[in-house]
Amino acid sequence: MQNLRRRMLTPVLAATVAIAPALGIAAPAAAAPAGVVFAQETVDEPSWDWNPASVSVTSVKFSKTAFTLRSTEKCANRAHITATLSGPLPTENVFASAVGVDIRRNGAIYDAVILTNSGGTTWEGDLPVCGTDPAGTYRTELYGAYVTGTGLDDPDLTFYRTNVVNGAYTVKRPASVTLNATPEPARKGATLTAKGVFSTDGKAAANTKVQIWFKADGSSAWTRKATVTTNAKGAYRATIKATASGTWKAVVPATGSRNEVVAYDAVTVRK
Repeated sequence: MQNLRRRMLTPVLAATVAIAPALGIAAPAAAAPAGVVFAQETVDEPSWDWNPASVSVTSVKFSKTAFTLRSTEKCANRAHITATLSGPLPTENVFASAVGVDIRRNGAIYDAVILTNSGGTTWEGDLPVCGTDPAGTYRTELYGAYVTGTGLDDPDLTFYRTNVVNGAYTVKRPASVTLNATPEPARKGATLTAKGVFSTDGKAAANTKVQIWFKADGSSAWTRKATVTTNAKGAYRATIKATASGTWKAVVPATGSRNEVVAYDAVTVRK
Protein backbone atom coordinates (compact mmCIF):
# COMPACT_ATOMS: atom_id res chain seq x y z
CA MET A 1 0.00 0.00 0.00
CA GLN A 2 2.72 2.45 -1.03
CA ASN A 3 0.54 4.49 -3.37
CA LEU A 4 0.45 7.64 -1.18
CA ARG A 5 3.86 8.60 -2.55
CA ARG A 6 2.45 8.70 -6.06
CA ARG A 7 -0.86 10.38 -5.35
CA MET A 8 -0.60 12.91 -2.56
CA LEU A 9 2.20 15.06 -3.89
CA THR A 10 0.29 16.05 -7.02
CA PRO A 11 -2.07 18.87 -5.84
CA VAL A 12 0.52 20.76 -3.83
CA LEU A 13 3.91 20.36 -5.46
CA ALA A 14 3.08 19.77 -9.11
CA ALA A 15 3.27 23.49 -9.87
CA THR A 16 6.82 23.79 -8.58
CA VAL A 17 8.32 20.34 -9.01
CA ALA A 18 8.04 18.93 -12.51
CA ILE A 19 8.43 15.32 -11.49
CA ALA A 20 5.93 15.50 -8.63
CA PRO A 21 3.08 13.56 -10.31
CA ALA A 22 5.40 10.62 -10.91
CA LEU A 23 6.20 10.34 -7.22
CA GLY A 24 3.89 10.20 -4.29
CA ILE A 25 5.24 11.74 -1.14
CA ALA A 26 2.73 13.37 1.15
CA ALA A 27 1.67 16.94 0.52
CA PRO A 28 2.81 19.59 3.03
CA ALA A 29 0.27 19.68 5.84
CA ALA A 30 -0.06 23.47 5.87
CA ALA A 31 -0.81 23.68 2.17
CA ALA A 32 -3.00 20.64 1.51
CA PRO A 33 -6.57 21.71 0.72
CA ALA A 34 -9.45 19.77 2.25
CA GLY A 35 -11.26 17.24 0.12
CA VAL A 36 -8.78 17.03 -2.73
CA VAL A 37 -9.88 14.15 -4.94
CA PHE A 38 -7.75 12.62 -7.64
CA ALA A 39 -8.74 11.27 -11.04
CA GLN A 40 -10.69 8.05 -10.80
CA GLU A 41 -8.18 5.71 -12.31
CA THR A 42 -6.09 2.72 -11.43
CA VAL A 43 -2.65 3.78 -10.23
CA ASP A 44 0.42 1.56 -10.20
CA GLU A 45 1.87 1.16 -6.75
CA PRO A 46 5.65 1.58 -6.43
CA SER A 47 7.74 -0.88 -4.45
CA TRP A 48 9.61 1.61 -2.26
CA ASP A 49 9.71 0.74 1.42
CA TRP A 50 8.01 2.68 4.18
CA ASN A 51 9.54 3.07 7.63
CA PRO A 52 7.41 2.92 10.79
CA ALA A 53 6.22 6.41 11.76
CA SER A 54 6.75 7.84 15.25
CA VAL A 55 2.97 8.41 15.60
CA SER A 56 -0.09 6.28 14.87
CA VAL A 57 -3.73 6.73 13.86
CA THR A 58 -5.85 6.07 16.96
CA SER A 59 -9.38 6.66 15.61
CA VAL A 60 -11.22 7.25 12.35
CA LYS A 61 -14.83 8.38 11.91
CA PHE A 62 -16.92 8.66 8.74
CA SER A 63 -20.11 10.73 9.04
CA LYS A 64 -21.81 8.44 6.51
CA THR A 65 -20.96 5.06 5.00
CA ALA A 66 -24.02 4.22 2.86
CA PHE A 67 -25.16 6.23 -0.16
CA THR A 68 -28.16 5.63 -2.43
CA LEU A 69 -27.76 7.66 -5.61
CA ARG A 70 -29.09 7.71 -9.13
CA SER A 71 -26.39 7.46 -11.74
CA THR A 72 -27.42 10.92 -12.98
CA GLU A 73 -26.73 12.63 -9.64
CA LYS A 74 -23.70 14.86 -9.30
CA CYS A 75 -21.15 14.96 -6.49
CA ALA A 76 -23.11 16.89 -3.87
CA ASN A 77 -23.05 13.96 -1.43
CA ARG A 78 -20.21 13.89 1.03
CA ALA A 79 -18.92 11.88 3.95
CA HIS A 80 -16.96 13.92 6.48
CA ILE A 81 -13.85 12.11 7.69
CA THR A 82 -12.25 12.77 11.07
CA ALA A 83 -9.00 11.07 12.05
CA THR A 84 -7.10 11.36 15.33
CA LEU A 85 -3.39 10.65 15.64
CA SER A 86 -1.50 9.70 18.78
CA GLY A 87 0.54 12.86 18.39
CA PRO A 88 1.44 15.55 15.83
CA LEU A 89 3.25 14.54 12.67
CA PRO A 90 6.96 15.41 13.06
CA THR A 91 8.20 18.71 11.67
CA GLU A 92 11.97 18.57 12.27
CA ASN A 93 13.84 17.79 9.05
CA VAL A 94 10.48 16.90 7.46
CA PHE A 95 10.12 17.74 3.78
CA ALA A 96 6.40 16.92 3.50
CA SER A 97 3.59 15.38 5.57
CA ALA A 98 -0.13 14.63 5.40
CA VAL A 99 -2.91 12.27 6.36
CA GLY A 100 -4.67 10.66 3.43
CA VAL A 101 -7.35 8.16 2.50
CA ASP A 102 -6.83 5.71 -0.35
CA ILE A 103 -10.06 4.41 -1.88
CA ARG A 104 -10.14 0.99 -3.49
CA ARG A 105 -12.72 -0.62 -5.74
CA ASN A 106 -12.37 -4.28 -6.70
CA GLY A 107 -8.93 -4.24 -5.13
CA ALA A 108 -7.53 -1.45 -7.31
CA ILE A 109 -6.92 2.15 -6.28
CA TYR A 110 -9.91 4.19 -7.43
CA ASP A 111 -9.45 7.57 -5.75
CA ALA A 112 -7.79 9.38 -2.86
CA VAL A 113 -8.53 12.23 -0.46
CA ILE A 114 -6.08 14.38 1.52
CA LEU A 115 -7.11 15.47 5.02
CA THR A 116 -6.00 18.71 6.66
CA ASN A 117 -4.95 19.37 10.21
CA SER A 118 -7.84 21.05 12.03
CA GLY A 119 -5.95 21.52 15.28
CA GLY A 120 -3.79 19.39 17.52
CA THR A 121 -3.80 15.78 16.45
CA THR A 122 -7.10 15.94 14.52
CA TRP A 123 -7.24 15.72 10.74
CA GLU A 124 -10.41 16.24 8.70
CA GLY A 125 -11.72 16.28 5.15
CA ASP A 126 -14.66 15.49 2.91
CA LEU A 127 -15.09 12.47 0.69
CA PRO A 128 -17.25 13.42 -2.33
CA VAL A 129 -19.51 10.61 -3.56
CA CYS A 130 -20.95 10.92 -7.06
CA GLY A 131 -23.77 9.32 -8.96
CA THR A 132 -21.23 8.51 -11.65
CA ASP A 133 -19.36 6.30 -9.18
CA PRO A 134 -20.15 2.66 -10.01
CA ALA A 135 -22.46 0.98 -7.50
CA GLY A 136 -20.77 -1.34 -5.04
CA THR A 137 -18.52 -1.42 -2.00
CA TYR A 138 -15.49 0.83 -1.71
CA ARG A 139 -12.68 -0.02 0.72
CA THR A 140 -10.82 2.81 2.43
CA GLU A 141 -7.31 2.85 3.85
CA LEU A 142 -6.42 5.85 6.03
CA TYR A 143 -2.93 6.62 7.25
CA GLY A 144 -0.51 9.42 7.97
CA ALA A 145 2.86 9.84 6.27
CA TYR A 146 5.83 12.13 6.28
CA VAL A 147 9.10 12.47 4.40
CA THR A 148 12.40 13.53 5.95
CA GLY A 149 15.10 15.28 3.98
CA THR A 150 15.68 18.56 2.24
CA GLY A 151 13.94 17.91 -1.08
CA LEU A 152 13.38 15.51 -3.92
CA ASP A 153 17.06 15.49 -4.83
CA ASP A 154 18.16 14.56 -1.27
CA PRO A 155 19.83 11.10 -1.44
CA ASP A 156 18.78 10.52 2.18
CA LEU A 157 15.08 11.15 1.48
CA THR A 158 13.18 8.73 3.75
CA PHE A 159 9.48 7.84 3.83
CA TYR A 160 7.56 7.13 7.04
CA ARG A 161 4.01 5.86 7.38
CA THR A 162 1.67 5.26 10.33
CA ASN A 163 -0.53 2.25 10.78
CA VAL A 164 -3.32 1.79 8.23
CA VAL A 165 -6.94 1.92 9.42
CA ASN A 166 -9.33 0.10 7.09
CA GLY A 167 -12.96 1.01 6.43
CA ALA A 168 -15.65 0.81 3.77
CA TYR A 169 -18.64 2.61 2.29
CA THR A 170 -21.29 1.59 -0.23
CA VAL A 171 -22.87 3.25 -3.25
CA LYS A 172 -26.24 1.82 -4.33
CA ARG A 173 -28.93 2.70 -6.82
CA PRO A 174 -32.47 3.59 -5.69
CA ALA A 175 -35.07 0.90 -6.40
CA SER A 176 -38.83 0.55 -6.03
CA VAL A 177 -41.48 -2.14 -6.40
CA THR A 178 -45.27 -1.94 -6.52
CA LEU A 179 -47.89 -4.58 -5.63
CA ASN A 180 -51.58 -4.91 -6.38
CA ALA A 181 -53.34 -8.10 -5.32
CA THR A 182 -56.79 -8.61 -6.91
CA PRO A 183 -59.67 -9.19 -6.66
CA GLU A 184 -60.45 -7.39 -3.42
CA PRO A 185 -62.32 -8.83 -1.63
CA ALA A 186 -61.80 -12.39 -2.86
CA ARG A 187 -63.71 -15.58 -2.30
CA LYS A 188 -61.97 -18.42 -0.48
CA GLY A 189 -60.43 -20.81 -2.99
CA ALA A 190 -60.52 -18.26 -5.79
CA THR A 191 -57.43 -17.24 -7.74
CA LEU A 192 -55.60 -14.09 -6.64
CA THR A 193 -53.40 -12.17 -9.04
CA ALA A 194 -50.43 -10.33 -7.55
CA LYS A 195 -48.77 -7.96 -9.98
CA GLY A 196 -46.60 -4.88 -10.05
CA VAL A 197 -43.50 -3.23 -11.51
CA PHE A 198 -39.91 -3.16 -10.32
CA SER A 199 -37.50 -0.35 -11.24
CA THR A 200 -33.97 0.58 -10.33
CA ASP A 201 -32.02 3.76 -11.01
CA GLY A 202 -35.27 5.24 -12.35
CA LYS A 203 -35.69 2.59 -15.05
CA ALA A 204 -37.74 -0.58 -15.39
CA ALA A 205 -35.57 -3.57 -14.53
CA ALA A 206 -35.95 -6.84 -16.44
CA ASN A 207 -34.99 -10.38 -15.37
CA THR A 208 -35.26 -9.62 -11.66
CA LYS A 209 -36.62 -12.09 -9.13
CA VAL A 210 -39.62 -10.87 -7.09
CA GLN A 211 -40.73 -12.86 -4.06
CA ILE A 212 -44.42 -12.96 -3.10
CA TRP A 213 -45.13 -13.52 0.62
CA PHE A 214 -48.33 -13.85 2.68
CA LYS A 215 -49.19 -13.30 6.36
CA ALA A 216 -52.66 -14.26 7.57
CA ASP A 217 -54.56 -11.86 9.84
CA GLY A 218 -53.71 -12.62 13.47
CA SER A 219 -50.44 -14.32 12.56
CA SER A 220 -46.88 -13.00 12.79
CA ALA A 221 -45.39 -15.49 10.34
CA TRP A 222 -44.74 -14.74 6.68
CA THR A 223 -44.85 -17.57 4.13
CA ARG A 224 -43.37 -17.32 0.68
CA LYS A 225 -46.01 -18.22 -1.89
CA ALA A 226 -44.23 -17.59 -5.19
CA THR A 227 -41.12 -16.26 -6.90
CA VAL A 228 -41.52 -14.68 -10.32
CA THR A 229 -39.29 -12.81 -12.77
CA THR A 230 -39.85 -9.35 -14.23
CA ASN A 231 -40.28 -8.99 -17.97
CA ALA A 232 -38.61 -6.50 -20.30
CA LYS A 233 -40.83 -3.71 -18.91
CA GLY A 234 -40.02 -4.54 -15.28
CA ALA A 235 -43.50 -6.02 -14.74
CA TYR A 236 -44.21 -9.22 -12.84
CA ARG A 237 -47.33 -11.31 -12.28
CA ALA A 238 -48.14 -14.24 -9.99
CA THR A 239 -51.38 -16.22 -9.54
CA ILE A 240 -52.08 -17.70 -6.09
CA LYS A 241 -55.06 -19.37 -4.43
CA ALA A 242 -56.86 -17.23 -1.84
CA THR A 243 -57.09 -19.12 1.46
CA ALA A 244 -57.51 -16.47 4.17
CA SER A 245 -57.66 -12.75 4.80
CA GLY A 246 -54.27 -11.16 5.33
CA THR A 247 -51.43 -9.12 3.91
CA TRP A 248 -49.42 -9.83 0.81
CA LYS A 249 -45.99 -8.41 0.16
CA ALA A 250 -43.65 -8.27 -2.82
CA VAL A 251 -39.96 -8.40 -1.96
CA VAL A 252 -36.97 -7.74 -4.18
CA PRO A 253 -33.88 -8.71 -2.12
CA ALA A 254 -30.85 -6.48 -1.82
CA THR A 255 -27.78 -6.87 -3.98
CA GLY A 256 -24.41 -5.20 -3.97
CA SER A 257 -25.83 -2.41 -6.13
CA ARG A 258 -29.25 -1.77 -4.55
CA ASN A 259 -31.14 -2.05 -1.26
CA GLU A 260 -34.04 -4.39 -0.60
CA VAL A 261 -37.46 -3.00 -1.54
CA VAL A 262 -40.89 -4.16 -0.33
CA ALA A 263 -44.51 -3.37 -1.22
CA TYR A 264 -47.67 -4.47 0.66
CA ASP A 265 -51.33 -5.06 -0.12
CA ALA A 266 -54.04 -6.38 2.19
CA VAL A 267 -56.83 -8.62 0.85
CA THR A 268 -60.01 -9.74 2.60
CA VAL A 269 -61.13 -13.28 1.82
CA ARG A 270 -64.76 -14.22 2.27
CA LYS A 271 -66.39 -17.65 2.33
